[in-house]
Amino acid sequence: MAELAQWMDLQGDRPETVVLVVLPDGANSDWDLKRMAELTVAIAGARMVADRGGVESLRHGAMTSGHLTYYDGSGLRRYQGGVTVPS
Repeated sequence: MAELAQWMDLQGDRPETVVLVVLPDGANSDWDLKRMAELTVAIAGARMVADRGGVESLRHGAMTSGHLTYYDGSGLRRYQGGVTVPS
């Protein structure tokens, strides 16, 4: 989340940012959501969505924690992978 926050700070126009938090099957709805919500609101303009069973995450190609998928304004995927912030 810190890397995502840094990456967002480098963007001229802030893109719409959705943080998907996978809730494992069988987990109750507050499973670590409070902590992730706190981290998400620290990123200007970001919103968090609970993703029960990882359905949405898989739809966007995420296989590991920290996966980033970036779409341009027309919906074309421009990047998929880890968050890399230039030093």
